[in-house]
Amino acid sequence: MNKRYSYLDSSRGIAALCVMLHHFIYFYGVYPGVSYTTGPLTYILSGSSAVTYFFVLSGFVLSIAFLNGQKQIDDLNFKNYLIQRLFRIFPLFLACLFISYLCFTYYRSSYVLDTIPSITPYARDLWQGKKPLTDVFKEAILVLRFPPKSKLRLVPQDWSLTIEIVMSLFIPVMILLLKRSTTWFLLFIGMIYYYDINVIPFAIGVLLARYRYSLKLFFTKSPAFLRASFALLALFFFTNGFAIFEAYLKAQRALPLLIMSLGAAMVLGIIINSHRLQKILSNRILSYLGRLSFGIYLTHFFILIFAIPYVFNALNSAGITGEIPTRLIAFACLFAATVAVSHVLYNVVEQPFIAVGKRVSAWLTNPIAGFSFMHTFPKALDASAELEKRLTIKAALYYFKKRAVLFVRLHLLEFVISIAFLASLFFSLD
Repeated sequence: MNKRYSYLDSSRGIAALCVMLHHFIYFYGVYPGVSYTTGPLTYILSGSSAVTYFFVLSGFVLSIAFLNGQKQIDDLNFKNYLIQRLFRIFPLFLACLFISYLCFTYYRSSYVLDTIPSITPYARDLWQGKKPLTDVFKEAILVLRFPPKSKLRLVPQDWSLTIEIVMSLFIPVMILLLKRSTTWFLLFIGMIYYYDINVIPFAIGVLLARYRYSLKLFFTKSPAFLRASFALLALFFFTNGFAIFEAYLKAQRALPLLIMSLGAAMVLGIIINSHRLQKILSNRILSYLGRLSFGIYLTHFFILIFAIPYVFNALNSAGITGEIPTRLIAFACLFAATVAVSHVLYNVVEQPFIAVGKRVSAWLTNPIAGFSFMHTFPKALDASAELEKRLTIKAALYYFKKRAVLFVRLHLLEFVISIAFLASLFFSLD
């Protein structure tokens, strides 16, 4: 998208907060006697729905510029596209992985704290055993899952980043096929589905971008009753309301994901067609959380597993042991700490490296223009004026060298052709 829509960022920020709340509940439960793994409340607060929304939104955002005519898919430089995606995801992930490793090294003391409420069995299974640096380097690969089980990883939620990177490779192909034929698009999705069912939300996001005007026509022409029914159905699908058929759905591996993806796409469709919602989501606070959404998604886990037990311990020591007050205060601390850490990483890691990715891709396209990529680092990492001058001279020399080589090659070719022509003319005279 050439134009950045802050309300879509805000919706991503809300989804990231839902994931954080979901993990908090899985760590400390809701209330004694209320299940944190099954039941209506679990489905309403499902982190899976929020992650599915991430996937649908990625498919939509990455494809809309090509499907609405702003850009031509034939002009897409796949190498530059991939580089920018990697610089978007990897630097912040690696920073969080490093911080998680530091926390892991000292985290055991936090688990000996006897807090009220106590930590759940689900949380006690995380970060167990030893973690040599070799395993950390393997986990940093991200595209390949080492170890495969999330509970054995330092950043358990990084499974979604693996899917994000892999599916990003297929989105340009999806766009190309969809612009040619819906049939070819569906055949391609079927092939990828055999490899990974998580292609479903990305494909639905691309389809939403393709048929967004048809959906807009529905919202402008349909009566209020139909629009309200659409919204209720979207909420029902998106919040796992379909789980009342849980026994049947467990036998259908892809059906729950398909229903959640449709719900997420319907919610996204409502947002992009509702000026009132867009105005609400565009306020400064939600826009700010939207910018930090990726950081919130990645950072909250190591704060939750490492620092929050100490918060509960401090509350208990102060005589605060109520089930509800302790949880509310602890979640408020989790929210504040996550936003603070995400803000720092956003300015120190995320934004600078996104800019670096753009500069690197520009450099690969045009070496002279791209040599200024050093400007994208913070001041502490900026190259000196002298170094930049040398780099610029080096780029110019490289450019003229390439031009000189091309000039010589062309003239050699002309010389060879001329000799061949004269030789043929000489022998023909004989």
